[in-house]
Amino acid sequence: MKAPDKAENFTHSYETLKTIAETLRNQREPNVDELIPMLEAATKAYKICQSRLASVQLALKEYLPQTDDAAKEEIS
Repeated sequence: MKAPDKAENFTHSYETLKTIAETLRNQREPNVDELIPMLEAATKAYKICQSRLASVQLALKEYLPQTDDAAKEEIS
């Protein structure tokens, strides 16, 4: 399985989201000229993070099927 390049890497995308959130949080006045590019970057980063998390969740279910059974037993 080929590792995703840095632009599609979970860690890089998560850092992008954190940076954008921090930038928006620290602005006294929003820079309207940067909002659309930040929104586009955040949307792309979010989709990458979401996809990577879904892939990991599927892999965990495949490699650790007893985890689901154990969780169901604990709930019952």
